[in-house]
Amino acid sequence: MNWHSLTKAFGIRTRSSRAQFELGEAYRRVFNGNPSRADQQLVLADIAAKAGWNTITPPSVASDELRFNEGKRAVFANIFAHISLAPADVQAFENAVRHEIVAEQQQS
Repeated sequence: MNWHSLTKAFGIRTRSSRAQFELGEAYRRVFNGNPSRADQQLVLADIAAKAGWNTITPPSVASDELRFNEGKRAVFANIFAHISLAPADVQAFENAVRHEIVAEQQQS
């Protein structure tokens, strides 16, 4: 399966203003009704990337930063727990999230 992400949709490694606009539109459709499957996939991949879902917080960080990061991951884990994905979908999702994380890091 191919999972939608901004970097794949626009063939870019960084977040352009057009990509940011499209992400905002996808969020609006997801939360205001009538989302496409692509919208749902874009939003889920973005939430996972922003939550630091597949990142590790080094032990050298301050305890408040550690708690904050774990809180973000816990929120995403709660959302993800309610979604049922086939193993192939999980793999495609993980790849999409990695692409989004790279794009966000390059934008910063």
